[in-house]
Amino acid sequence: IGALAGALVVFLGSIFALKKYISVVISLDWTKKILKLGFATVPANIMETAHTFIERMTLSGYSGLRELGLYTHSQQYKTMSMMALKATARTVQPITLTEARDEYPDFPKTKEIWDVIYVGLAMLGILFATFGKDIISILTHGKFEQSYIFVVFWMIFLLIQNAGKPHTGVFLALNKGVEYSRMQL
Repeated sequence: IGALAGALVVFLGSIFALKKYISVVISLDWTKKILKLGFATVPANIMETAHTFIERMTLSGYSGLRELGLYTHSQQYKTMSMMALKATARTVQPITLTEARDEYPDFPKTKEIWDVIYVGLAMLGILFATFGKDIISILTHGKFEQSYIFVVFWMIFLLIQNAGKPHTGVFLALNKGVEYSRMQL
């Protein structure tokens, strides 16, 4: 409910902020494309939300609320890291799409930028592996210090999840977004 309310506020706020630039033009071609892509992406988004719900219910049922609290707290560090990753991905995406359209794409600029991000994530993982307990203890007054081990694994997860950015660019540049969404599902 909170995520839905947040999405609604962002949507309405965007409409309010952009209302002088918005004009209603209905294009049948765009409507078909949106519906085609929408039907492909909605199941993946639903599964992601359901996965989080099932994961938390299972963890609280089998391990207890303390462990669920540690796990949920650790996810906040993943979420903060993902915000930076998404900002970078959206900034680099036009470059990646341009490079993906080359005859023999080798993605020099994309690789250069993402290599820096990968090193940063690895360093963040190493930081939490060595000093994570102390860092989280200081931030939470010792309440969630045991969640540091999860944070290390979240950094590994993010490294793996973001490893194929040039390949994603190829899918999108070749107008294969529906196939990409099916793979995500």
